[in-house]
Amino acid sequence: MKLNQFIAKNTHFSRRQVDQAIRDKRVTVKNKITMNMSLEINPTKEKIRLDKKLIENKDLKAYIALYKPKDYLCSIKKVEKKEKKKTLLKFIPPRKHLKLVDRLEVESEGLVLLSNDGQFINKFHDPKMEEEFALSIKGKIEEKDNAKLKKHFSSFNILKTNTRETLLTLVINEGRNRQIRKAFDSIRHPVKYLQRIRIGKVKLGSLKKGKTRLLTKEELDA
Repeated sequence: MKLNQFIAKNTHFSRRQVDQAIRDKRVTVKNKITMNMSLEINPTKEKIRLDKKLIENKDLKAYIALYKPKDYLCSIKKVEKKEKKKTLLKFIPPRKHLKLVDRLEVESEGLVLLSNDGQFINKFHDPKMEEEFALSIKGKIEEKDNAKLKKHFSSFNILKTNTRETLLTLVINEGRNRQIRKAFDSIRHPVKYLQRIRIGKVKLGSLKKGKTRLLTKEELDA
């Protein structure tokens, strides 16, 4: 792709304005000023800057996994300082056009996905898409509770239980707002801790809180 074509496509500047900026030595390719408007570039490998600002390649697709910490809004929009709300924006790489594939409640933590690929995002809105959670609830699960839980979840597995606390994992399809918390509230075992550990084939794994990683080819092809 030609340099001036790339800049015009990925900024608000017209082709004529881009050409003038190049003539004015405001454009760098790999940190070197160039005045060659028709320079052939590889935007996936070369950093192009206008007025020292990196130009993002809008055609470059991004697929990102993030560990959302507890008490952060599941949003990547800026909020006013006076609102005192913490969002995920501080954890996201500086890339425009990213959207959240799905959301988590502010008091929950775990895996969230982001992308600028609409087709990829829509795939995760399929009602058959599974989500897996690890959680801690108050009190001991009784036999009579199992039948009620089976109505709410695709599957669940009790890992440990005693009179004070029960640890378990569960799988849902087409998650609804506060679905898990409401289900356990209905059997008088409120959720103490909730973590999403899998969406489809993408697992949280060893990802640390507030950190991101790119999805693997295997995850994208699943």
